[in-house]
Amino acid sequence: MNRRQLRTRMSSLLLLAVLGVSGGNPAYIEFHKGEESATSRDWNNAITHYTEALRLKPSYAEAYFKRGNAYLHMEKYNRALKDYDEAIRLSPDTATAYRNRAIVQYQRGDYARAFKDYTDATRLEPDSKTSYFNRGAMHMDKTQYDKAIRDYTDAIRHRQ
Repeated sequence: MNRRQLRTRMSSLLLLAVLGVSGGNPAYIEFHKGEESATSRDWNNAITHYTEALRLKPSYAEAYFKRGNAYLHMEKYNRALKDYDEAIRLSPDTATAYRNRAIVQYQRGDYARAFKDYTDATRLEPDSKTSYFNRGAMHMDKTQYDKAIRDYTDAIRHRQ
């Protein structure tokens, strides 16, 4: 069996598994197709599937988050920001959404909002080293070395 045939067979098996887990729910099926596309780094196709999942289930926070990730990879920061905003509105206790929104805010030059999002992420996941590390890097860029040292120290303290 060549690679293409193997990939087709794996995709079919994944779809069957999704159908079993999702009970045939079309929104979940589209979401998992988006996941498959994202795994292949096919961001445009992933966005298409996440968008369809959202058309079918407008309150699907994880689909907003994942579509935001695809937009982030494509450096479409305004679209990513809108999706992270909606994911957080629908599921306000998801630290990764705050962290990723902070990345977008930082890329857009909105350091105050990026700092707030990293702080919210550390509040939601106090043992996650990523938020402390990223916030420390932001402080380094702003030459706020004492604050960077504090955040890097917390990142080291929380490493696993």
